[in-house]
Amino acid sequence: MKNKKSYLLCLVFFVVFILSACSTSTVTDLNNSDAIGEQKEEQASEGSETRVYESTLGNIELPLHPERVVVAVQDYVGDILALGVTPVGAAGWVFELPIMKNN
Repeated sequence: MKNKKSYLLCLVFFVVFILSACSTSTVTDLNNSDAIGEQKEEQASEGSETRVYESTLGNIELPLHPERVVVAVQDYVGDILALGVTPVGAAGWVFELPIMKNN
């Protein structure tokens, strides 16, 4: 009898866990993405040379065409190079690799 009760309790817990994952935060995220899109359109129409990145710590204003780029995570250096941007610095040992020494 105890085994059935514990099985039922686990099943109820699992169902509650799954249902709690289906929250309404996606609707909020969609509303936020619309607001971000509108903000980008406003900035583009103003002809500004910066864009705003919204982070959890606040808004950060970034230049549209940065002159100096530093990659904080060495795993992303290849991605930055693929975009045609040459970083002036990167974290870690990435510039010691033979493929980077040739470039």
